[in-house]
Amino acid sequence: PTTLFPDCKISIVKEIINTGGKLKDITLEDTSVGYLTPQAWHEAMQNLTSDSSTTNASSSSSSSSVLIDCRNNKEYSIGHFSGAINPQTRTFCEFFDWVNSNKATLSKNEKVYMYCTGGIRCEKASAFI
Repeated sequence: PTTLFPDCKISIVKEIINTGGKLKDITLEDTSVGYLTPQAWHEAMQNLTSDSSTTNASSSSSSSSVLIDCRNNKEYSIGHFSGAINPQTRTFCEFFDWVNSNKATLSKNEKVYMYCTGGIRCEKASAFI
């Protein structure tokens, strides 16, 4: 018999995007909090852009919102939203260390907006934060 997909390999993995097990205690319910509609996202980005024209959104302590690019350095350098913070990561596993070292910037009083390419990293990042 001829195999239809000779190069197809199916593997069972613990995580689609590796986090080094840092999210093992986070439940599925914890990942679905704070979603925005496309319109609400657009409005938030417009507000952040107007705020960043007077202050730097990534370093202003008076800003009530922060925008984080959850992608890696290469993706960030190709293009990003104005005012987005680049966590300077090569892999997604490094993102969690960046969050832990920047807890002061990511205070509980701020709104934290995040984006990535397909949504998986943002899901994991938002559950961690």
